[in-house]
Amino acid sequence: MRIDSFVTVDRLRAAISLGDTLSFTESARDLHLSQSSLSRRISDLEKVLKVKLFDRTTRSVEPTLPGKEMLVLMRRTLQMFDQGVAQMRRQAAGESGTVTVSCLPSIAASYLPNFIRDFVDKYPDVRVEIRDALKAQVVDLVRGGEVDFGITATTHLEPDLTYERIGADKFYCALPPEHPLAERESIDWSMLSGERLIMFSSFTSISRPVELSLEKAGIVTEKMMVGHNVGTVAGLVASGLGVTAVPELVKPLMEFARLSFVPLTPTIERDIFIIRRKGEEPSAAVENFIRPLRQATDPWLDT
Repeated sequence: MRIDSFVTVDRLRAAISLGDTLSFTESARDLHLSQSSLSRRISDLEKVLKVKLFDRTTRSVEPTLPGKEMLVLMRRTLQMFDQGVAQMRRQAAGESGTVTVSCLPSIAASYLPNFIRDFVDKYPDVRVEIRDALKAQVVDLVRGGEVDFGITATTHLEPDLTYERIGADKFYCALPPEHPLAERESIDWSMLSGERLIMFSSFTSISRPVELSLEKAGIVTEKMMVGHNVGTVAGLVASGLGVTAVPELVKPLMEFARLSFVPLTPTIERDIFIIRRKGEEPSAAVENFIRPLRQATDPWLDT
């Protein structure tokens, strides 16, 4: 017979209560039990542990010497149990745990910080980890289960993932302030014909929408410079080597280059999605993090 199968929480609480009050009447009242039920729990615990915990007379109850030692262990055990239960409840409610997100660098830097600040203010015991990555890497991290969810822009939806659109951002032409087009209120895509264009690589979420818009405007996309990250492209544009098209979320990452940004027309948008593994339910902490993203009306994302 396994002892731990019969050393129940109720029996431990009964013994500790009796050790505190030294009165069956008071302990029974505190535990909302009859005195007979309380007495049975103490007797059952003594049988299981094979030790007499209390000396009882008609007038008094006193813990035995072994009983005093056992009560110390019981208190410690119950304290750990209660702390564990409280922690499980907090985690089940999303008040503790970890939220791991993979997202585009522009989203990590320009969009998420305000949400993260509000989240950690409300749930200070939840650790938030942000892994910024390019589009394909975000998908791989989500698919591989290395993150709880991803936030990315894409035009291709993978069949094994779920996509929840939370908004979109519009494209701007980024160019040096002294460029002749920099003072315009808007720039038609066709006006980029003849300009030296600096493109983002195909690994990014920016390249495909820009390529489609250029093709639609009849602009040949050969002999362009290609940059892999925002800083590189911004530096190339600032040096006068060409112009580029960027989504609104990327603009703050280019501020160091002191560029001008002019809306491109016809307007195109880059759809932003929350992506998760299909059929997987998020933890309460993850759901608490995602909920404001669904509900937000933010100037960065035109929803």
